[in-house]
Amino acid sequence: MSYPQLTITNSLAFDLDAYDQYSDSDGNITYTKLGTVSANSTGTITTKHQGSVVGLVRSGIISAFSSTEYYVDFPVATLNITALDSSFAYTIDADDQKGMEQALQFFKYISANPLGTTATNFKNLLSNETASTLETDVNAYFAALSSYSKCNLTAWTNVNLWLNREFSPWQEAKYYLYTTTGTISEKATASISIASNGSATATLTDTSSGSTTNIAISDGTITEQNVGSGSVSVSLTPTFTYVNSVISPVLTGTVNGVSVLGTKKKQDTSSSSSSNSGFSDASIVSISIGAAFLLFTLGKEIHSWWSNRGNGNEADADAANAELNDNLESLTNSINELNNRVTSLQETLAQQRADDVNSELDAQSDMVREEMEASGSSDDEIDGQIEEIQRMRADSSSVTNEELRANRADIESNLEVIAKKAGTNVSDEMEASETEAENYESEEEAIEEEQSISDDGTGTDSDVESDAEI
Repeated sequence: MSYPQLTITNSLAFDLDAYDQYSDSDGNITYTKLGTVSANSTGTITTKHQGSVVGLVRSGIISAFSSTEYYVDFPVATLNITALDSSFAYTIDADDQKGMEQALQFFKYISANPLGTTATNFKNLLSNETASTLETDVNAYFAALSSYSKCNLTAWTNVNLWLNREFSPWQEAKYYLYTTTGTISEKATASISIASNGSATATLTDTSSGSTTNIAISDGTITEQNVGSGSVSVSLTPTFTYVNSVISPVLTGTVNGVSVLGTKKKQDTSSSSSSNSGFSDASIVSISIGAAFLLFTLGKEIHSWWSNRGNGNEADADAANAELNDNLESLTNSINELNNRVTSLQETLAQQRADDVNSELDAQSDMVREEMEASGSSDDEIDGQIEEIQRMRADSSSVTNEELRANRADIESNLEVIAKKAGTNVSDEMEASETEAENYESEEEAIEEEQSISDDGTGTDSDVESDAEI
């Protein structure tokens, strides 16, 4: 039996490899290389089925992502081929490439900003879709976003599949994995790198035992290459978050059953470190929510839907629509669970903010007492400071940092004046208060970033400030 032959014009400056992407009844996808179409040329590719999904991918350095890192099989275009088509000629151009690149940037952005408008709107869109409306509505959603207007359902799906099966998007020289509860300590290190020939080197080393195991990625989870065969057990989900104000990959999950968070930023675990109490709950939950996006992709289901819908068999097409509707319903349940976690995170952030504000107000109250002790009485200035503390404590969740700083500055200035007049040495008390204020300021910067997880739905990762810096 003969199958469709594709004439593909590659107008891009790099070679494209063509892969048959066959989905079995369980949604598992088998990738079979069909051939290569050279840069700026036209080639012929023979398919393997009457109805096929053919992916065109590139390997090499992709300037949109990095000037040095080598990427393997990054998708550029996907062709849905049916025996009923009248033409099998396709031109692959810069818009195809741009759409896939935007899909990855979009994924990074919503993973790092899981509570933002863009992420929320996209989750809500997916949770209200059916097979009959999915492609049209998702394509319209992306078209309305200026930074992602070349993206579409095809690009989103194929990039998600790529994220789930390749180490390329997660390559870093080294991840430092730390415990996430109690006193922070280094649990393991993970190294992921891609050579210029496309081969991946991925290992994890347990810090305490020194044992090293090879790791692999499948369905969005990083595990031992041979599960159960070594002394280190691994289950990590890669995702993206803000590190030093730049969206960067991180790993979250367990090593030998211990919860860990891995970032390329090495932490100070000395006893004197202010961060030695561990990562904030808000950061961990936010990153976990971002990681959940990797698992809520519908990638396999949509490929199965495309394959069965496009083979020309009406009964198979109806069955594919019914199956996708079931999967969309399942996705809705997953999104509802995710929204519950979002609500929990928001409550955590609000409580953490209130606790930190009240801690600072406690410090200011102590300074006011020092004023009164040094002066031997109260006055209008001190009374005004007390009233400001009471006002802010009455609604601590709405207090701004500017209000806190202004009242503290007023107290400090007045305390110095009183001390000079009274000839009283209050330097020790002020130094202790200043130290507490500095610690508060440091903690508050991180909380501000976590609380600012919001966007207008049009920006890319370079348009927003740090929202969840580790």
